[in-house]
Amino acid sequence: MSLFRRQFAEIEPPKPEPVTINCPVFGAFSEELQQDVNYQILDLGSASPENLDFFSIFNCRLQIADALPALQLLDDLSSDEQANKLDELIPKQADKSYDIILFWDLLNYIEPETIRSIINHLSDSIEPGTVLYALNASRGTIPDQPGRHRVIDAGQLLYEPANSNYMPSPCHAQRVLEKYMPGFKVEKSLLLKNGLQEFLFKVA
Repeated sequence: MSLFRRQFAEIEPPKPEPVTINCPVFGAFSEELQQDVNYQILDLGSASPENLDFFSIFNCRLQIADALPALQLLDDLSSDEQANKLDELIPKQADKSYDIILFWDLLNYIEPETIRSIINHLSDSIEPGTVLYALNASRGTIPDQPGRHRVIDAGQLLYEPANSNYMPSPCHAQRVLEKYMPGFKVEKSLLLKNGLQEFLFKVA
């Protein structure tokens, strides 16, 4: 292979452009938040100015785990290794339970048993009324790594794909998700035109 062809082959394809997603479930849930309530929020994604600005209007404590890429690797670990890694990645609440947990697109990148491990890790930090928001791909292909979600407003998210490498969507069924998320039940669900399914889970 010539030097030119070898260098050309090593060039990565450009990252896809960010996409605006209309998210009615996220919007309805956000509009129900009250500014005088001290919410405890766990965001498993990375920090962004947009998300910080959005939640700053509420009287909340926002913890940014920045853990999505690392959580994707849990499938390859044993149960004990997963537990140790989760202690590093996801902070538990010592004094108050989380009111809101933002999974974003994490469900697309981990096996059901790993979902259960994460929920079990959080079991001491949730209580009746805790809600969990997630986006689940129901068809087609998705980037092979979790993306970034920026809150534009109460009903819109800006999704930034991680790369241009794609994989088949896992298409987790709702009954499977509930089975591997002990304590949580689907409060609201909506299938969007782009094939994403919004989920708002709630601890009964």
